[in-house]
Amino acid sequence: MRKSEEYLEVLNHFVGYGNPNAQFLFMALEETGFSDKKEDENTELEKLDFLHHKYEGNGTNKYFYLSNESFRELPIIKKQNTYDGYVLLFNQLSGNENINIKDIGSNTIDLFVSNLYAIPKNEIYNNFIKQHVFIGEEEEWKKIFLDRRLEILRDFVKDYFYKKSKLIFCFGRSAKFISDYNKLFNSLFNSKIEINPAKKYEIIKEEETFIISLYHASVRNQNKKLFTKQYIDKIISDLSELL
Repeated sequence: MRKSEEYLEVLNHFVGYGNPNAQFLFMALEETGFSDKKEDENTELEKLDFLHHKYEGNGTNKYFYLSNESFRELPIIKKQNTYDGYVLLFNQLSGNENINIKDIGSNTIDLFVSNLYAIPKNEIYNNFIKQHVFIGEEEEWKKIFLDRRLEILRDFVKDYFYKKSKLIFCFGRSAKFISDYNKLFNSLFNSKIEINPAKKYEIIKEEETFIISLYHASVRNQNKKLFTKQYIDKIISDLSELL
C-alpha cells in the first residue's frame, strides 16, 4: 500500500477530538487552517504522520479519536475566528464553564469536535491532497473517501450521540455547499433533512437528539458579523423552549 493510501485510510477512521461522552457535538464540513504557506504544509504533513502513528496503535476499532495529551500533541493549524466561535458558543451553552481555545479537544469538558472532511477542502489544499493523500481525480477521491467516511461517522454518532438527549451543532449554511450538508445530515441521522440556506438557523429534533444547523463559527469578521453572542443567545433561547 502506498503511503498516500495509508493516509487516506487514517483520515477515514479519525472522527475528531474531545470527550465522546459529551452532551455537545460540534460538527463542521472540514477541518480548518490551511493556506499557501510552506509552514502550513509542513504542519499538515506532521499531522498526517501523527494520526498515522495513532491509527496504527488503534487495533481493530472502527474509528479513533484524540483527547487530552494526545490532542495537545496533534500538529494542527487553528483558525482564530473558527475556534473563537466554538469557545463563544460552548461558554454560552455550558453556563458554568469558561474555556479558551487550548481547552478544545480535552475530555475534561462537555464537548466533542468533528468534521465531515478530516482535512481542509479548498483549492490550495486540493494540490496537497493530490501530492500527499490521494493520487487521482477529485471526484474519485470524494467517492472513495466520502462514502466510507460517512459510514464511520454514522457509527460514531450512533454509538455516542444519537437518541441520547444530546445537542449536535452543525456549522455552515452556505448555499454553495448545501448538497454536502444535506448528504451529511441524512447519512448520519438516517433522515430526510433539507436545510434551507435562506434561514439564519434551524433546529431539528430526531428522536431524543436535537440537531442545530447554524452559521459557520468563522463568520465573525468585519464584513460578515453573523456568528455573534446575540445570534447564539437567540438559538439557545429557542432551544430552551424545546428541551
